[in-house]
Amino acid sequence: MPFPTDGHLLPGHGRAEKPEKRTRLAEMLEGGQIATLDVDAGPGPTGSPVMGIELATGVRLAIMAARDRNSRYRVRLIFRLMPARAIWTPDDERRSRFGRPANEYDPDPKVAAMQRRVEGEVIRGLIQQEEPTSFGGEAMAMEFRNGARLSLAAGLIEEVGKTPRPDIIWDYKDPPRRSLLVR
Repeated sequence: MPFPTDGHLLPGHGRAEKPEKRTRLAEMLEGGQIATLDVDAGPGPTGSPVMGIELATGVRLAIMAARDRNSRYRVRLIFRLMPARAIWTPDDERRSRFGRPANEYDPDPKVAAMQRRVEGEVIRGLIQQEEPTSFGGEAMAMEFRNGARLSLAAGLIEEVGKTPRPDIIWDYKDPPRRSLLVR
């Protein structure tokens, strides 16, 4: 069930919170190394799945999609930065040093493949797409130091007889292959 309120504010526990500004988000993420990436099929607070990224510094980022009636987008990407945890368990420490154990990857093969590719990557920058996508959603991409790119877009899942619910659409592109021509 979609969250009961729409708009440019992210609904919270009895109050509305503004989503992170894109400039602050870029400043916090650029140069950061991704320690873990998880996807919760949700629904999250906005009615969409939630993608969680934790940097090696412990800073966490939650990415959701939410309907928006106050901008040119029908659906927007909502980012929420959370400070590093003050308390680390031995498992947290082990995971940050040696990576995720093989049995802890997501059961969905597509998500597990993305986790294997993205974890350990260093974020070079964020690329914001100014124009709405073909379905009216907001889109942006995380570009990694090796040239790979994680594209994110907000979309709507429309089911017959139900209110459309927001969704996150993601795609990982490997870095371009360079070939050497020897004569």
